[in-house]
Amino acid sequence: MQKYHFQLSTKRLLVGEFTIATELLSEGLKQLENNFIAPTIIIHPIENIDKKLSEVEEKIFKELALNAGAKEVKLWLGEELNDEELLHIN
Repeated sequence: MQKYHFQLSTKRLLVGEFTIATELLSEGLKQLENNFIAPTIIIHPIENIDKKLSEVEEKIFKELALNAGAKEVKLWLGEELNDEELLHIN
């Protein structure tokens, strides 16, 4: 995996470098054992949010994961989930 020397977020956005964030997520997905099936990705932003994401932020996260190879993207804004809870997100 390439090493990147910059911030992916800015003071205004959680994802400030969309292309590079997509590349990093894509590389991470390639390292999974089961890389023949597109996964469902659950994104849990934990910084710089005010109880709710804007429509633009939601679109950024969904497009980021889809462009990286996800078949489905789910956004989670609640408390941190354990493994069992992750399996039951709607």
